[in-house]
Amino acid sequence: MTRRSRAAHLKDITDIVSSVKEGRQLLKLAEKMDCPIILDPKMPKGLDGRLEMTFNAAAEKKKTKYKIRLSASNDDEDVALSLVHELRHLWQCSHFGPEKSRQLSAPLQLVHRRIIEGDAEAFEAYFHHRMDKDHKAARAQDWQEEFFKLQKNKKRSAIHDAFSLDSARQTLSALKSGHAVLAGGFSRHDMAALAGIEKILVPGLDTRAKPYISAKDVAALSRRVRTHIPAAVKAQARALQKDINAQKKKNPRGFSR
Repeated sequence: MTRRSRAAHLKDITDIVSSVKEGRQLLKLAEKMDCPIILDPKMPKGLDGRLEMTFNAAAEKKKTKYKIRLSASNDDEDVALSLVHELRHLWQCSHFGPEKSRQLSAPLQLVHRRIIEGDAEAFEAYFHHRMDKDHKAARAQDWQEEFFKLQKNKKRSAIHDAFSLDSARQTLSALKSGHAVLAGGFSRHDMAALAGIEKILVPGLDTRAKPYISAKDVAALSRRVRTHIPAAVKAQARALQKDINAQKKKNPRGFSR
């Protein structure tokens, strides 16, 4: 068996993704958003893929640059599903925006992170159904089960909680050093920013569709997700937010919206 070049390997992966309509749409979105897809043989062990974001606050249009890195160690179908997961995150960013997420308070960043990861997991399951000829369409119930399954997965969700807490610590560090950051506990913006999630939790890529999660509104969904976040983690987030707010008052010019 001949060894494939990295370019040939990536083409095999994108061909699998292109076999489904939503996959073709997502790949076009990546091209439109100038987001390269890279097979990285040096990805950390246990990490299947990630969407990297670089935000240039000094840029004229404050444009965020994206890059998707994938582990090349898995079989083609698994890598394709990892790509779909990361492309879903890219699609989320195209509608919600990473800058808005930084306006959330630390406790709500925990909720936000769990929601967008739960959605990406659910979309990945939906896509897997679409790839299987025995499933012409994935039921909304399948999505809900996948979404809340992630919330109950202590090991996986703990990683997302740690990511959110680290984001809050970076905000606090930036405030202390006097650097401008796009966060700082804008509590009056929290629910308005979180409400944008309604545009994300939809089947396929059509934001006009009805959200697939059976919650009456985002606040209800937020309360449900919070029940799975450990009390100690929520306490850490509240403490960080308290420090962020205190630092914001101490150094009001050290942050910007």
